[in-house]
Amino acid sequence: MEIKKLIAAAAAALALAGCKIQIVVPEGGRVVTESGSMVCEAGETCVVDVSDFFFDETFIPEPDEGMMFAGWEKRHRGFCGNSKDPCRLLTTQGFEGDPNLTAVLESAEQEFHLNPTWAVDDGSGDTVGCEFTQSTPGGEFPVCAITALGDQASCDSVAGASFGDAGVLTDADCTEGAIGYCETSFGDLYYHEGDQETMAMGCNFLGTWHEL
Repeated sequence: MEIKKLIAAAAAALALAGCKIQIVVPEGGRVVTESGSMVCEAGETCVVDVSDFFFDETFIPEPDEGMMFAGWEKRHRGFCGNSKDPCRLLTTQGFEGDPNLTAVLESAEQEFHLNPTWAVDDGSGDTVGCEFTQSTPGGEFPVCAITALGDQASCDSVAGASFGDAGVLTDADCTEGAIGYCETSFGDLYYHEGDQETMAMGCNFLGTWHEL
């Protein structure tokens, strides 16, 4: 999604203003700009200020050896969510002359996000998800998390006490036939059967529920 579209929606619906892009890079790679003006290394949090009509930059994920880019994090006020391509953000189209978008660029109060996620490169080229069984007051339901995880040990570590045994799947296995998903800070949890109301209530403790 272009920066223009997301900020326009925010400004029109919520009367928000300001534009900073925060990039949080987890261990496993780095993010660079096509122009060479920024290098955000693993473990760093970088902030890009956007304050004029001439911003046009492409952000490129560079995974470490043995890792792969799993996509840009999908989150509130996040750019390029779930895309696995370099993310181009620009203000050179549609901003000038629009009072709402101009107000966004004139303030430094609002913040947007562009966070990469990584996965272990198993040679298949696929990003993997982790399938669990979740126990709720309404019963046990299968749930699948699409995260930057790449092996059985990683899935087992995320399962923890809240979920049952974990199994490694592909993105398509997680999303196909899902009844909805819970958007959380550690990934999207896709549910495949059971009572939607129970799932939505359980998601209140983790994030935001989206029915499909």
